Amino acid sequence: SLVFNGPGGTITTCDPSVQPLLNRITFNVPCAVGMSGIGTFSSVSTRFGNGPGQTTNGFDLQTAYDMPFAAGDLMLSINATKITELETGPTSLHGVVISTGDDRLGMLNFATFAQAAPEWRANFSANYGIDRHNVRLGVNYVSAVEDERPGVQYGETGEDWITADFTYRFQLDDELALTGTVANMFDSDPPPAQEEFGYDPWTANPLGRTIEVGVRKTF
Repeated sequence: SLVFNGPGGTITTCDPSVQPLLNRITFNVPCAVGMSGIGTFSSVSTRFGNGPGQTTNGFDLQTAYDMPFAAGDLMLSINATKITELETGPTSLHGVVISTGDDRLGMLNFATFAQAAPEWRANFSANYGIDRHNVRLGVNYVSAVEDERPGVQYGETGEDWITADFTYRFQLDDELALTGTVANMFDSDPPPAQEEFGYDPWTANPLGRTIEVGVRKTF
């Protein structure tokens, strides 16, 4: 669109000194002002290089509280990351400004170099131990991201992703322990997104409820 930027998607100049991006295009016919971009070129040269600068800010929150409860010990903990700023600088190619920079926070960022950028990621857990028994409940949270591409997209406004995991551990003796975990207890689907897999792998995964059994032996 930066080269064929005239009315109806036509070219406005054939002078590379005016539009350096012309050097990346292989035309099927000699370049002419007013020429349409449909069927008039065979290839566009693509090169990879460093992207624009990026500014990001945020903070982490980590806290835990341990206390006796009934005959055992209860620990409550929260780990969270809050991103407050994610901005990209201007992008230029052969001296042509492609993008002036923008705010990427809370966006899917599928059509850019950046990854999906949720504002919040958090985990809450409650762990209770009594004698040889230990149970843990964890709740995981990733805030929604919005698909910034123009037009109506599948999963355009995004959804928060919340899952819960439960683990039971039994210590048979000082050297042997058995564990059982139900991950994603409520079988939550990943938020929909218009990508190859129908979801964004940077913010969620497609695994539903899974059951894991483990044995730990120390020597």
